[in-house]
Formats: sequence, structure tokens, C-alpha cells
Amino acid sequence: IFSNGLLTVVRLITGIGRSKVMAITLGPVGVGVLAQANYLVLIGVGACSFVNMPATVLRYSADEPGNTAERKRIVLSSALLAQLILGAIVVCVGIAASEPISSFAFDSNGKFYWAFAVLAGVPFYSFVSNYFPAILFGNNRFDVYVRAAVTGTVVAFLVSVAMIVWGGMQGAIWSVLVGGAILFVAYVVALQRMWPLREIFPTIWQRAELWALFRQSGVFLFVSLSEFGAGLLLRHEILAQLGSAANGMLQVPVALSSYCIPFLSGGLWGKLYPQIAKSGDTEEGRKMLSVSFKMVSLLSVVVLTGLIWLREWLIHLAYSDKFLPAAQIMPIQCLGDYAYMLGMTFSVFCMGAGLKRRFLLGWVGYYGVMLLVFFVSMPTLGLMAYSFAYMAGACVLAGVHLGWVLLRGAPGQRMAILPV
Repeated sequence: IFSNGLLTVVRLITGIGRSKVMAITLGPVGVGVLAQANYLVLIGVGACSFVNMPATVLRYSADEPGNTAERKRIVLSSALLAQLILGAIVVCVGIAASEPISSFAFDSNGKFYWAFAVLAGVPFYSFVSNYFPAILFGNNRFDVYVRAAVTGTVVAFLVSVAMIVWGGMQGAIWSVLVGGAILFVAYVVALQRMWPLREIFPTIWQRAELWALFRQSGVFLFVSLSEFGAGLLLRHEILAQLGSAANGMLQVPVALSSYCIPFLSGGLWGKLYPQIAKSGDTEEGRKMLSVSFKMVSLLSVVVLTGLIWLREWLIHLAYSDKFLPAAQIMPIQCLGDYAYMLGMTFSVFCMGAGLKRRFLLGWVGYYGVMLLVFFVSMPTLGLMAYSFAYMAGACVLAGVHLGWVLLRGAPGQRMAILPV
């Protein structure tokens, strides 16, 4: 909890600092543009998730007699090759289709090369999100993950602030690429202190293992692309209907909650998932699910209640008085975050245990309800429709998993949702 809390505090401080600089320098329109750039990065990373962190950890950490050190190197080498291929494809798409992507993502505010500037950073962010965590989580070195993330986040923050102040909107766009490169270097340095480069970037891949990783990642790829694609689609609709300033206003509650979500979910990926990947859907795994569920439930109440209570002060701190209307969206956003974290806890367990049908059912319900509620309520609720749709989708995600456990789960699974 301490390591995860440290990383959350660092991300919170740097996120608030970057938001403050953006708000003062570029205003609501600039905040909205950078939000769109971040969504493009997430979609690119989602595309690279065809071989992603959960699937790599699952095969890398499998508690099987044949999972030798040599096989682990083959798994990593195959995942490395896939990351390089997929990252190159994303960059090529950014080069070939930069103008239409820029027009869709940034509307009339975008320059024709902005999409390329952003997507060029995707390979770096993909390694940071998929490949490096697979090595560290698979070896139960969450502490090293935190140190690398803290170092990279701080350095990237200082550089991006300088680029925004001196370069304005252009500097903000290019800072996305530069920030990804800095994080990449920070992780390589941290990993190199533990293993030689030939162990971090092995070159003994096998075609069979590569295809096994692709098959393992199929469901995760669908979820990643659906999540970020849906987000970009909804943001595009807000841009078209309400304008760039409204999109920047919406980014306030989304950003403030996103600073807290990693604190609540970091332990799930760093601790729960690797253990479930080894043990599977066993009595031991269900006990870990129970502990994780209760801890996430309690911490979410504390963190999100504080976020609601301090929302106006945080908006003053992180943005400016121009963004105060966004305070009315925060309670709905935080209620959605609470339901999302409950659903996420069970989703992580399902991914580790290989319960793909249940995992997929929850996320299909989440996206379907979110899109439906947004487009139905947009004419009436305006900007509030986004957070209402998110809350509705998250409730479906949590409801699917909780209902499954209550109706079809084993006794050990039912214990996970009982009070402490």
C-alpha cells in the first residue's frame, strides 16, 4: 500500500501541476485538446495490447513444471517482437493517416500532423504499459515498478511543463511523445540494475509462443480498444455538439478521478493478478479475491468521498476559476468510479483465472449501456450525459460480476462480497 500510495501521490502532484500550467497557458480549449491527445495514445496502446501485460504475465508466471527460465525468456522474447511489430504499425498508420485522424480527434483545432506527433509516442507507452510491467509483476517486483514510474513521471512532468510554457499548444502536443520516451528510459534503467539487457530484451522468440500470446490476448484486446475507442467517440460527439471548451471542462472530473484510480487499482495488477495467474480459480485465489475486494471497497469510499468533499478546492488548485462549473459533475463521476473499481476487482480475478466468458460479459454490458445512455441523454443532460453514462455502465460491470458470484459462484467466491 505504501509503494502504491507513493506513486499515486507523485502522479497526483504532477498531474495537478501539469493541469494548472495548461489551464493558465491554454485555457479550457487547450485542456480539451490534450485530453484528446491522451485518448489517441490510449487507443494506440490498446492496439498494441494484442500481446498485452495480463497475457504475458499469465504465461510468464504460470506455476507449471515446464515453466523454466529458458521458457520465460522465450515468452518475453515473443512478447518483445510483438510489441515492436505492433508499435511500428501504429506509427505507420500515424504517418499515412495523420490528417484525417487529426481532423476527427481534434476537430477544427487540430493541425494535420498532430496525430502523427501523438501516435509516434505509442511504442514507448506500450512498453511502459505492457512489456515492462509484465517482467516486474511476473517477478513480484512491484517496488521496482513504483521506483521507475516515480522517476519517469517526475522527469517527464518537468520537461512537459517547460515545453508547454515555451511552445504553447505545439509544445503540449509534442510533450506527449517526449514524455513517453522519458518513461521508457526510466524503466530500462531500473530494470538494468536487476538484469542485464540481454535478459530484458531477449532474442530467442518462437512462432508457437507468439501465436499463443496472440490467442491469450484476444479478449483483452477487444476490451482495451472498446474502452478507449468508446471514449474517443463520446468526446468527438461532445466536440461536435458542445465545442472544445466543453470538452476541456469535462476533462476536469475525469482527470481528478484518474489521479486516484491507480492508487485503488495498482495493487490489483501488481499483487492480485500475478498470484491468480499462478494459482487459478482455487480456494487460495478466492481468499485473495475476498481480501482485495474488501480493501478496494473501503479505500474507494475514503478516497472518492474526499475527492467529492474537496472538489472545488482541487479545481482551484489544479485549474482555475474558469473550470468551477465542472464541480457539479464530480459526484456522478465518483459514484461511477466506485462501481468501476468493484467491477475491476472481479475483472482482474477473471483475467488471471482464465474466466473469459464472465470477463467479456461484464465489459460488453459496460460499453453497451454507456453508449446507449450517453446518446439517449445527451440532448437533455448536455455535458452531464458523459458522467451519467459512465456511472450507468460501471454499475452494469459491477452488477454482472456480483450477480454471477451470488447466483453461480462457489461458497468461497460468495465470501468475497460479505462484510469484513
